[in-house]
Amino acid sequence: MPKLIAYFPKLIVISLAFSLFLLDGFSQECVSLSNANWGVAANWSCDGVNRLPNCGDIVKIQTGHTITVDAQYNLEGCGPPIILDITGVLEFTNGNKLQLPCGSVLSLQTSGIVRKATAGGGLSTFISICDSVIWSARDRQLDGPTSFGGEILPVKLTSLRGDLINDFAMLSWVAASEQNNDYFTVYRSDNGEDWTLVEDILAAGNSNVENYYTTTVAGVQERILLKLEQTDFDGTATNLGVLELNQS
Repeated sequence: MPKLIAYFPKLIVISLAFSLFLLDGFSQECVSLSNANWGVAANWSCDGVNRLPNCGDIVKIQTGHTITVDAQYNLEGCGPPIILDITGVLEFTNGNKLQLPCGSVLSLQTSGIVRKATAGGGLSTFISICDSVIWSARDRQLDGPTSFGGEILPVKLTSLRGDLINDFAMLSWVAASEQNNDYFTVYRSDNGEDWTLVEDILAAGNSNVENYYTTTVAGVQERILLKLEQTDFDGTATNLGVLELNQS
């Protein structure tokens, strides 16, 4: 699992939607720019380039944006998987489809919605992964948080935050859902290579509601790095993020 390292002074609030996936092999992040149809290249910014999302991309439909699928997009054979992360709305006109390649992920965040643009509908309007339908208009509106496909880590974080006050650092995070989550572990480091245990924090185990966690670290000089890990009941540990806090 690649580290998510964010550098901010004093106060840090970051979104971790994309630390939730195994990102190796994904090429570019394609972000929606406004309300538009899926097939409008000018409405997507893929690492600064206006083009349509394609295989190997991490596709983000942002909060406040409605992306409409008004044609049939069959991407099953285009290559590597797609991660489709939705905090806005993905809607479909009648009879249209979004067919994603094997290994793809549809991640619907708390504010995310998948729906049909008009009332009614059946099996002809759908999203599929690897030729397996994960949503159709017959299912009606799909609200987050929920995920389909791919390999998703057992903890879905919605925020990871660091505060530095005098010689104290506070790390806090919100888990929107947890699966087989035994405990969290917080480590500290001065150089990013040598890590010291701060605390093990008992987790919720299995949960579909938001849980809030926090820990405080004393004895901070000018700089500290904090790492958050999660451990399953079977002992598997996963790095969820690394933050660096500076006094100046």
